[in-house]
Amino acid sequence: MTRIKASKFTIRLTLYYSVIFIVSSIVMVTIVYFFLRHELNGHHSQEIRHRLLEYWAQYEAGGIGLVEREFGFEKKYQKTYQMLLRIADKGNRTLFLGASDQIVAFDITPLLTVPSPDTGIPILLSSSRYPYDIDVRTIEMEPGIFLQVGLSTEFVMKIVSVIRQGFFFLLIPFICFGIAGGYFIASRLLSPIKKLIRTVSSIKRTADISKRIRETGSGDELDTLIKLFNGMLDRIGSLINAMHVTLDNVAHDLKTPLTRIRGIAERAAGDSGDAGKKDEALLMCIEQSDIVLKMLNTIMDISESEAGVMALKKSDVAVRYMIDQLLELYGYVAEEKGIDISTDVEQHLTISADPDRLRQAVGNLIDNAVKYTGPGGHVAVYAFEENGSVVIRITDTGAGIPQDELEHIWKRLYRIDRSGTDTGLGLGLSIVKAVVTAHGGTVDVASTPGRGSVFTIVLPISA
Repeated sequence: MTRIKASKFTIRLTLYYSVIFIVSSIVMVTIVYFFLRHELNGHHSQEIRHRLLEYWAQYEAGGIGLVEREFGFEKKYQKTYQMLLRIADKGNRTLFLGASDQIVAFDITPLLTVPSPDTGIPILLSSSRYPYDIDVRTIEMEPGIFLQVGLSTEFVMKIVSVIRQGFFFLLIPFICFGIAGGYFIASRLLSPIKKLIRTVSSIKRTADISKRIRETGSGDELDTLIKLFNGMLDRIGSLINAMHVTLDNVAHDLKTPLTRIRGIAERAAGDSGDAGKKDEALLMCIEQSDIVLKMLNTIMDISESEAGVMALKKSDVAVRYMIDQLLELYGYVAEEKGIDISTDVEQHLTISADPDRLRQAVGNLIDNAVKYTGPGGHVAVYAFEENGSVVIRITDTGAGIPQDELEHIWKRLYRIDRSGTDTGLGLGLSIVKAVVTAHGGTVDVASTPGRGSVFTIVLPISA
């Protein structure tokens, strides 16, 4: 069904191109035809005018007798030239009438019945024997004496007929060329679309999204469409791969708490006499369930952010107040580990953001800084305005991150191998990046193993 629709579209596009080309050609040929005909008629009129002036000059020089001799000479030696010459008085009585042999077949009654002719008005004499006319023009040589000269339109009509026939025969190759050219252009233009259709059909049939369409490199809209389509497939492929990895990791990470819940429940069920142990088992099940729910909620938040649909409840957030709250929360842990915490936050620094989401992101970074910094280390939190943005920077003197791990730390469920250290669920930095991205900001990290890390969040003030 898809192939039939594409074929119909090709035919329709071919017809559009063909009709436009053929109509344009006909219009152009018609314009050229009328232009040539106008030029030929103009040349014919000039020739008659030239004859009128010539015989008028002869009349002035020698009267009707000289005109008659000159006409007789031309008639004798220019037999192929069909011409009529008439001199009439003001009563339209013929004083002289000369004509070539072929003119005899033409009806000259209009010259005799028409009153004394007006200068410049053509009179056409026709004949049933010939397909052309005699074009007669008149001038008044002196008061009451009129000179009429008529020339055959045979030459003009033959030329016009030849041009008309030539144009008619040209229309056939024009139509063929228009259809062939239209089909060629339509096929070339629709070729990328046909490739798209074949690729989409193949993906739909085989579920193999590794197929790509070769770009034409022309830079036009169709080439851009192919680039976008290939980019979309790349994006879909990476999302599917990420989804597979995430599902594998989630399945692996859910296995541990669910196994614990099952084990706790089995032990509680087997212990029939101690109500206190059953209550303790229920509490442990709730604790493990909270871990599972936290993991699933975090993964859903990250997915919403990556899809651009994370819901944000924005309000004005006092950055210093938020950081003071977080340091008060994590300060106890830092104090127990012997870690020094300092802050340098600008006063009255306010940002438009979701307070809970932003607190979650900054809190995760402070939590990591405290978690991976050893006793005697130092954690510092800075916040300031720079180039119309709010910069929040968390530094520590902890273990640092290997360079080859830096590009992976933002991935969901990715854990850095830290032997002997609690590495968490592998979702903390992912949710930081998700929240910052949802606010239109950026987050970056610089780290040196053994010397600590620097995380920097940059958020637009009106985020």
